[in-house]
Amino acid sequence: MMALLELFKPRIALLAALTAAVGAVLTPPGPAASILPPAAAVFALAAGACALNQYQERRADAAMPRTARRPIPSGRLRPAVALGAAGVAIAAGTGALAVFGGMPSAALGLLAVLWYNGLYTPLKGHSAWAAIPGALVGAVPPLIGGWAAAGGPPPPAVWALAGFMVLWQVPHFWLLLLAHADEYRRAGFPVLTERFQPGRLVRVTAAWTLAAAVSSLVLPLYLDPGRSWIACLILLPAAGLSLAAVRLLPSSLDRPDGLYRRVFGTINGFAVMTLALLLLDRALVLR
Repeated sequence: MMALLELFKPRIALLAALTAAVGAVLTPPGPAASILPPAAAVFALAAGACALNQYQERRADAAMPRTARRPIPSGRLRPAVALGAAGVAIAAGTGALAVFGGMPSAALGLLAVLWYNGLYTPLKGHSAWAAIPGALVGAVPPLIGGWAAAGGPPPPAVWALAGFMVLWQVPHFWLLLLAHADEYRRAGFPVLTERFQPGRLVRVTAAWTLAAAVSSLVLPLYLDPGRSWIACLILLPAAGLSLAAVRLLPSSLDRPDGLYRRVFGTINGFAVMTLALLLLDRALVLR
């Protein structure tokens, strides 16, 4: 059972569900009861996509110490079982989206799976730039939530959230790459550390990290103006992430891996805090 839970990467699936929920509540009238079924469906769909990704990358995972203990390469779960579990979760998530969010939401969900597992995952083995198109997957969960709540195209606030998630995804992956570049290289993945001159990737990652922080400052424009204190609170994680990005400079590929891991943790915490504050604002509106 624990192996199946690990296969589904529940933390990543929960983040996708959270962004779908925020997309729903940013869509007027956004009743609280209407966000739960689409968010749960997105959780199932994301969990299935993560499981399918582990099935696809099981040989590469076995070659990297960071991932060798995952359920499939460690032998705790047979590949066929993992593939079946992924298929069940994807089918359940898609079906639930069709029922509770409508066919456009279900189509968006399937598009995300096709993009992530059909394009991004294979592209990682051929291009060091795979993170750029792969980041577009991050835009889909809030659009699903917004579409399900609106019964049609979501409002500008949801599109702003989708853009924020895209900008967050790229440095999220590149920080992980900087911390584990040798492992990715030994596993056969093309890596940007071989394409850039020493230090340039760190500077580029710092710039993307700062862009993610700045993009979050657009989101308070869509909040209730009567609760400016929440908008002010959103400044705090943005400021923290900006300081973390500055710590990457002056850039050097010889910087300790621990620094990259700390900034990686910071950028993840930044996203969760920003989404939680957006959800809090809408919860206060709807109470």
